[in-house]
Amino acid sequence: MPETRLMPVPDALVGERIDAALSRILGLSRSRCSDLILEGHIRVNGNAASKSLKLGENDLLEITIPDPEVPVTPVVGMDILTTMTTLLL
Repeated sequence: MPETRLMPVPDALVGERIDAALSRILGLSRSRCSDLILEGHIRVNGNAASKSLKLGENDLLEITIPDPEVPVTPVVGMDILTTMTTLLL
């Protein structure tokens, strides 16, 4: 389940571009932070952000980190194992 956090902009990041500031806050790459912004997971003062937005001293960040995508890998032979288990029960 995605987690959303609200936080005021730290004084040290006032005037920074939001993608660079988020990279420092979250410890993610700047390009990943840009992706989060473009996907609508970052809001500033309740509004959707653009990656070039410069942060102000009274801005409030709303950060939603989506759940990681889990790749589905087929398991070879699983249908045989399932059938054998059903037969044994």
